[in-house]
Amino acid sequence: AYVAAVKGDGSLTDNSGGVFLVNGDGVNQNEGLGMIVEGDGGGENHGLASIVRGDYTRNRGIQVRAYGDNGTGGGIFGVPDNIGIEGETFGASQVNYGVHFTVSGASDFNFGLAANVNGAAVGGGSLNNTAVVGVIEEPTAGDNAGSNCIGVAGYILNPGDQKNYAVFGKHVSSTGTNSNIVNCSPCPIDFAGYFVGDVFCAQTYFYSDAKLKKDVKHFTNALGQLDKLEIKSYTFDRDKFPFMNLPQGPQIGVLTSDMKKVFPNLVKRAAHPADPFNKEDKEVEFESVNYNALIPILVQGVQELSATDKKVADKAKEQDAKIDELTKQVEDLKNLLNELCNNGCEGLQGSTPVKPNGDAILYQSIPNPTPGSATINYNITTSFNSALITISTVDGKVVREYPITHQGAGSIVFEKNDRSDNAYKYSLIVDGKVYDTKSIVITRN
Repeated sequence: AYVAAVKGDGSLTDNSGGVFLVNGDGVNQNEGLGMIVEGDGGGENHGLASIVRGDYTRNRGIQVRAYGDNGTGGGIFGVPDNIGIEGETFGASQVNYGVHFTVSGASDFNFGLAANVNGAAVGGGSLNNTAVVGVIEEPTAGDNAGSNCIGVAGYILNPGDQKNYAVFGKHVSSTGTNSNIVNCSPCPIDFAGYFVGDVFCAQTYFYSDAKLKKDVKHFTNALGQLDKLEIKSYTFDRDKFPFMNLPQGPQIGVLTSDMKKVFPNLVKRAAHPADPFNKEDKEVEFESVNYNALIPILVQGVQELSATDKKVADKAKEQDAKIDELTKQVEDLKNLLNELCNNGCEGLQGSTPVKPNGDAILYQSIPNPTPGSATINYNITTSFNSALITISTVDGKVVREYPITHQGAGSIVFEKNDRSDNAYKYSLIVDGKVYDTKSIVITRN
């Protein structure tokens, strides 16, 4: 219907194939260029086709500018708006595109859509510059019930060996760093992404490659640091901040005021951005916590606890071995005591004779060995004419005799004269009969 061809060397400010100027009151609709294309769909139908060739800094296939001091009402967000390009698609099709871009070419960068936004706030409102906005208006029910409504979607189809990013967001603060609350004052608020609502992902990864790090040191005393953290239960104040979509129900976590006392580098200044189209949705500054950074601290704490448990287990094992050894020594002492007592421990507290020998009993001197002197107990239960206790050396030489003059229990005290260690035998003899003989060792004092 209309064909315009323009050739130029680019020295002119603008080369235009066709210029359309439409003035109207806007009661209905004013169109600078209106096109209707009908066809059977055997090939392709183009309402508008634009091809630009030229060796110039920038070539534009279509350039659209929208200017206007609009009134009130209307627009996508309920306020007046200016739209450079608006695409609407109607049709019963599997896929409908309001605007579709295909980019191919040998270039350093290929962008299907590049949006550059600059602007200043008007009417005393807050400034919100958004490169890409995805809006879903009143999804219909009925046949569309259960459908997916996606504001912004990024797809990678048939990815090759190249690096693929379905959605890429990058923000570098004015300081060139992602600042936290300990190394700046005041701290900038900078996030590559901010979501008011739940976020789901299949897997999450973080910077951890050693080549990205420096000043690497072993972190210690994780248990001591974690012990200082106060864990609180709470609920979010959704009544005061309904527009922030805060989590519902009981929560468990830490307060940033407590976190800053122990791990200040895990706290970052943040802000919920105001919505210029909703006066109730105000900007709210707050402090946030990097809970993911607590994971390696918790791992170190578990390792420290495991090391402590191992030390306790090793100590308990060592103590059990000592107890077993002491128990064995007690059993050995009991056996030795029984062997020493032999037949004659009757009379000692809690003891009975193993083998009473008739009418006369000779007791083992306890302790044995004994320093300096030994007390020897006996008991003669029958009458007698003569009785005595003899002390002799191990080779049979008698060194001392102690006569016994009365019937019943008694004792004698044997004291050695020299300062050497000596072994002796002592015997109880009644009316010429040797009733018992025992051994004793007397050490120097």
